[in-house]
Amino acid sequence: MRKNLRDIIKQLEKTDIRLLYRLYQYRCLTIRQSFRELYQETYDDLRAFEEDRLELLITLGVVDKVEFNLENHALFLTKVGVDIVREAVQIEREIFDKDTKKVKRGYYTAGELRISPRLINHQVHLNQFVLEFKQLALDYGHKCNYYDEKFVSQYFTIRPDGLLQIYDTDFFVEMDMATENKSQLIDKWSHYRDFFRSQEYKEREKKIVVLFVTENTKNLKSRKDLVRYTASQSLIDVFGENFDMHIGSKDELLKLLFEQLIPDMVQANDNKAKILRLLQQYHEFSIAPGERLKALLHDTTYEFYVRRLNEDGGIRSLFGRVQEFLVDDYTTQPLSVLHKLTYHKRNAHSFKSKMDRTIPYIVVGNSEYELFEDLKVSDITQLENIFFTTIERLEKKEFHEALFQMDEQGNIYHFMNSGLSERMYETNIREAII
Repeated sequence: MRKNLRDIIKQLEKTDIRLLYRLYQYRCLTIRQSFRELYQETYDDLRAFEEDRLELLITLGVVDKVEFNLENHALFLTKVGVDIVREAVQIEREIFDKDTKKVKRGYYTAGELRISPRLINHQVHLNQFVLEFKQLALDYGHKCNYYDEKFVSQYFTIRPDGLLQIYDTDFFVEMDMATENKSQLIDKWSHYRDFFRSQEYKEREKKIVVLFVTENTKNLKSRKDLVRYTASQSLIDVFGENFDMHIGSKDELLKLLFEQLIPDMVQANDNKAKILRLLQQYHEFSIAPGERLKALLHDTTYEFYVRRLNEDGGIRSLFGRVQEFLVDDYTTQPLSVLHKLTYHKRNAHSFKSKMDRTIPYIVVGNSEYELFEDLKVSDITQLENIFFTTIERLEKKEFHEALFQMDEQGNIYHFMNSGLSERMYETNIREAII
């Protein structure tokens, strides 16, 4: 090790080395992010950190401070900073690629880690999402791994902004600063379609979920609608049990992840448990995994298969309708459910050809208005043999009244009895909102 590098390291504390490594992993951090992550217990406030520790790090030449947004500054590693990280975490100098039989450098240089000033804000927002995710994962006791786009080696034909790995799922993080127009979003989904056609996707080991994190917009709903529309128009046929997508702000998606998506992975989703409890205890359905019917439904997996049974174990028939349904939870608004809504007629036809009876589909959403808006945005209009409900309706109404259908004008109709053939007008969604 060079003498001057050794002299610099002697003036650094362990926390400083951790900061340098974080800057290598995340490419940059704002001064405030650095303070909150590593120095908050050492210094009383941000100014004290800047005047004492940060000033020393800059003077030693291990980090650079770059202004990028109304006097906001990001910290980047210098060449000396990268050299210290290489020594501290033993990053290999060279890596032998057994496929190409070539030797390549095993680390990134300071120049390669640098980001154009116009893109720093995007990276800072991405980093903030990941930092908050990792802290919540730590608080909840979940182990996870994160790779910035620069460090993603698990995939070659697709490059999300970041990759979060937790349990059996790879979360592709796409940080959206609301700058891409409709055409650019469609181009993005075109790259995803190329990925789905690749051998790499066919040989993947984990489920993939895209987290489309939308920030920097005054009209979040409008932005989410545009993203949902372009994604559903471009990729509706590929969403399913092995690939899904959720759209929302940083706070919305973090809440969704730790209250529903991750609990779902470990069978601890309270929201889903409540839906099943209502169906089972209040509406007297027997519940089974929908996967058992996959071969009958054009190789499509629905979440649940529910039936009302006779004493002898056969499926009951009420008012001329066999009491069996496919059920999906749409309270997290996964695009995979929009896929099943789009293709249910095909899937139900496959079921009927084998079982000589039709099978209806129930989608449980957060509200009538949200369901109506998402269907409208996604251009889903063919809803044959499909019914909707909400947790609140399942709690407060008889089953045939809890289920409803909608028309394109926003009129809601529930049913007279369990035959689900006689409809009764209930309200108009738009008028109810007003």
